[in-house]
Amino acid sequence: MVEISTTTAQMEQGLSDRVSMDDNQGMLFDFSATPNSTPFWMKDMKFNLDFIWIADGKVVGVTSDAQAPVGNRKLEIENLPLYYPPEPVNQVLEVNAGWAEKNKIKTGSEVRFVK
Repeated sequence: MVEISTTTAQMEQGLSDRVSMDDNQGMLFDFSATPNSTPFWMKDMKFNLDFIWIADGKVVGVTSDAQAPVGNRKLEIENLPLYYPPEPVNQVLEVNAGWAEKNKIKTGSEVRFVK
């Protein structure tokens, strides 16, 4: 089950400030109109994530175990790492850290979403 983010406001908020997410849930960022290489970060996140980078229905990369910031958030925000896709993507799927490996998601995997 995924929530779909298509507006700028939804994408800016993302999963920020949530305490957790169920094992088989995620958030899909849909850029289908304009593939791009927008970086992602872990601002205000409280749990670690995997980023699944998707272009034209295929996984083009996986960033595993992106770490939620700890400590002084104001200081951390200035130094948060940015996570870039390996090439321009149409979609990015954020899932709990470890989900991609557990579900054998890798570069070249086909992606299909069912309503």
